[in-house]
Amino acid sequence: MPDAGLNNQNGGEDSYYIGNSNSKKFHRLECENLPAEHNQVKLKSRAEAVEAGYSPCSICQP
Repeated sequence: MPDAGLNNQNGGEDSYYIGNSNSKKFHRLECENLPAEHNQVKLKSRAEAVEAGYSPCSICQP
């Protein structure tokens, strides 16, 4: 099954994750713990995030 990104309500192709370039954590768009805009990295999928060395956020659990 293809990675649906954020599994958000629309489930569309526009789904993605936000990575933190400092902490190397990645988050769902709706996470309360998103990094400052200047530290944000757009990641197309969970697989891309993991391959780039990011770990999932413990709050939003992407």
